[in-house]
Amino acid sequence: MAHAPAVLEFLVAQSENATAADGVPLDERNRRILRCLLTWVRVGCFSEMPAAALAAHPLLTFAFNSLQVPFSFDVAVEVMTELVNQYHDLSQFFLTKMSYIREALLLPALASRSEKIIAGLACLMCEVGHAAPDLVAEGSVEALTLADALLRCVAYSSEDWEIADSTLYFWCNLSYFILGSDTETDKRNAVQELFTPVFSSLFDALLFRAQVLSLSPWFH
Repeated sequence: MAHAPAVLEFLVAQSENATAADGVPLDERNRRILRCLLTWVRVGCFSEMPAAALAAHPLLTFAFNSLQVPFSFDVAVEVMTELVNQYHDLSQFFLTKMSYIREALLLPALASRSEKIIAGLACLMCEVGHAAPDLVAEGSVEALTLADALLRCVAYSSEDWEIADSTLYFWCNLSYFILGSDTETDKRNAVQELFTPVFSSLFDALLFRAQVLSLSPWFH
């Protein structure tokens, strides 16, 4: 860990170099940077850094931008999921990015049926929601965008339930938080009223998927 600052400085320098070097293609080098970063994140290289500074760190920006690159998408998701898992305060940063994630990444992936992208984004969004159910339960525009994006993942038609299943822990965790909230009755009732249409849509999406699956030749 004593070497972490030097390693992070080296990775920042590498990530800012937009040219290939040593015969290694740029996409491959960027993937290696993310792999190295993931290893250091797992051992707590950012443990002493405040959430606000981490949210503005160039390596987090690099990882987030790598979501747009299919070759490095899966590693970028791993890096950010690990960060949110370790540093729950980062959830606020990712909530501010929800509109972009839904519009620029998820919707095109749904249209092109890119299941790898859909599954990865669903995993990241669930981790954000799991880390901060209190922020989601506030019902902000960003929180409702997150819920809408995950509903789209649930409704995505595929031959198995893997993507839909991956979101269920988020929905259960959110519902337990809302129902078990110790806030005053009026506020709790307002939150429940706000999310009732969301859970109704979730039920409809799951029911529709079950009906489609029961009619498919694969099921029979």
